Amino acid sequence: RLLGCRHAHWPRARDSRLILAYNWESRVWKVMLRLARLVRSLCMLVWHVHARDDFDLVVIGGGSGGIACAKEAARLGAKVALCDYVNPSARGTKWGLGGTCVNVGCIPKKLMHRAGQLEHVVGHEAPAYGWKLGNMLEDDVDEEAAAESGGESTDASDSAEKRPTLEHDWHALVERVQSYIKSLNFGYRSALQKAGIQYLNRFASFKSANVISLRDRKGAEREIRAKHVVIAVGGRPNFPDSFRGARELCVSSDDIFSLKRAPKKTLVVGGSYVALECAGFLRGLGFDVTLLMRSIPLRGFDRECADAVLNAIASEGTRVMQHCLPVSAERSENGKVRVAWRRLQRAGDGESGAETVAANEADEEEEGEDEFDTVLVAAGRLPETAALNLQAAGVAVRSDGKVKCTQAATTAHNVFCIGDCAGESPNSPELTPVAIKAGQLLARRLYAKSKERADWSLVPTAVFTPLEYASVGMSEEEASDKLGDDLEVYHTYYSPLESLASAGKPNRCYCKVLCDRKDNERVVGVHLCGDHAGEIMQGFAVALRCGARKSDFDATMGIHPTSAEELVTLTVTKRSRIPAERGGC
Repeated sequence: RLLGCRHAHWPRARDSRLILAYNWESRVWKVMLRLARLVRSLCMLVWHVHARDDFDLVVIGGGSGGIACAKEAARLGAKVALCDYVNPSARGTKWGLGGTCVNVGCIPKKLMHRAGQLEHVVGHEAPAYGWKLGNMLEDDVDEEAAAESGGESTDASDSAEKRPTLEHDWHALVERVQSYIKSLNFGYRSALQKAGIQYLNRFASFKSANVISLRDRKGAEREIRAKHVVIAVGGRPNFPDSFRGARELCVSSDDIFSLKRAPKKTLVVGGSYVALECAGFLRGLGFDVTLLMRSIPLRGFDRECADAVLNAIASEGTRVMQHCLPVSAERSENGKVRVAWRRLQRAGDGESGAETVAANEADEEEEGEDEFDTVLVAAGRLPETAALNLQAAGVAVRSDGKVKCTQAATTAHNVFCIGDCAGESPNSPELTPVAIKAGQLLARRLYAKSKERADWSLVPTAVFTPLEYASVGMSEEEASDKLGDDLEVYHTYYSPLESLASAGKPNRCYCKVLCDRKDNERVVGVHLCGDHAGEIMQGFAVALRCGARKSDFDATMGIHPTSAEELVTLTVTKRSRIPAERGGC
């Protein structure tokens, strides 16, 4: 009512006491407002001072390992902050919370791998099982119609070649994949909030072992303090310095899964599982693909299985150029990328760790070049540690940029490192489940007085190429070096029943079990190249951790008819020299 004195509709004040009361209350409100502002300023000052010492744990990196560590620490009662900041790729690609696996690794790769498989399912297998699809190729003939008209029906081999014309919409695939990824980003944000973890979308670096400097996108900085710090920044794709123009004109696995335009004619550079997987699904989607690698495929994996994977990629129509080194990339007048390379020759067996290729002096380093719409470089990854100012925290770094650590402990007593940027001794595999387990175990050691340590000796893994490959335990090369003549290898070729029934290739898949004869044929390695290899291998990884022997495999009843039963029905050994090809069901 007092405020109404200032409005025209309020009658003239006839009571001086009302005016005096209004003036008194106005002064009180002004004083109270000033006090409120002062209290607010003091609160902000106290909050900033308190925030410097606020956290038991600060995790730098919002990937699978970092998030797992932060959530486990928060569950155990620690006050946790997680810092995550993604620098855009050389092509400007950026993404949300979740790290490499969720945004530009395992998740989009598996989805696009499935998309590539569907061409074979729809175009080759479905017609063999009676599905009639529209827009059949012009040379396809309806056998029933031909019989009614007195014409000759096609034979079984011709029928097997019938397939519909299929068109793939790259934009629809990318939109679907990115939509799913964004839902995962939101899920991670929600999970952090629910766990009481403070999420800081800022770039973090060390000022000391306990003080972390944070910088936001606008350049504003602040500091926080922590009793413990975990480095989990992962890695980013490497562009070799010897490949001129690659960083400016080529894409990487950071970009391919969100590429706005269809890749069309594509060159994939590298022999890593990332390179082979990308080449596989791009060819499956119908693109012209060339795979160029300096040396051997899948270094560190079983050589026999790695070669089988590469041969399967080539049989799908990918042009494989092995022992070639990319030299330069230039933009052509037509907008395409012209890549020049020089051919190399082998100089070793490829597994010694030394240089495996050398310039072909006799051929004067034979050269070649071609134009491509897209050039994808998948020549390894480098840890994202250079900008962390690790020396300020007393954290030692290896020559390859990885942080020196043992069981996540670094050279600084309160700083730890997990995931792909960790230079563990002995080395731990660069895999998402490994990072997650390392983060969880570390949090329990810090906040639950656990003494459990990580064991990386029997980590299963899978490669999602057209011929999928999964393994656990030693490769045959490792087992041979360690066991010598005590190594027994049981193996077989096979094809899934459903593939054979649709005129698939016989014996296109392969599996083997490696045993130590001196230790009552304890199984030391299992390898499988075939459909759903990863799904099959998970259970056998449990068996190896339990110390399974070949007799345990033999005593296990197979599930018939499946591909997995091949591993529990093996009888042929390499030592026997009996052919391993299978016939029948």
